[in-house]
Amino acid sequence: MSISTDSKSAFFDSLEAIMRNRKTVALGEFRAAFEKLSEDTLTPNDLHQLVNFATDQYALHQADWLFSSASAPDEEAAAKMEAWDQIWHTLSTELVKQVPAAHGAMSQHHTLIAAQYLLSRKVQLDSPSFLTRLRTYLLSRVAFVLNALGLRAIGRKLYGFALYPNGTVGRATL
Repeated sequence: MSISTDSKSAFFDSLEAIMRNRKTVALGEFRAAFEKLSEDTLTPNDLHQLVNFATDQYALHQADWLFSSASAPDEEAAAKMEAWDQIWHTLSTELVKQVPAAHGAMSQHHTLIAAQYLLSRKVQLDSPSFLTRLRTYLLSRVAFVLNALGLRAIGRKLYGFALYPNGTVGRATL
């Protein structure tokens, strides 16, 4: 799936299709298409769509990185994750200049989308095993209770333990 540069509308439609299908895009392809688009004036809505796209790409690569093997980490995913995070910061800073009230919601959206992709990856991995799904559910519930009791550090570690399989980068970085 590639990014259309036929028109501004086609560009944004292709970004939506890529996000809907949870596909990744090469940074070079995005930059080239964006440079063609940047000749047009970007509205706050355009910037919002670009911020969402950067969030989506960041989250996909973060999931690849954190679920990769700790003994052979996916360094390419880590590098792409960092690059998309930088793009997100640049675009979101520009959006906040135009719409200051967008800052809080935008940061929260970025965090929630990343969490959603991590949870989706975990569900894919756990789907064949009832016992693994049950263990994940119970550990995550206990983690939420600990967090609610104010034991946030312990709750966060336990939730990470429930989320990331043994031997992954995510588990190794807890």
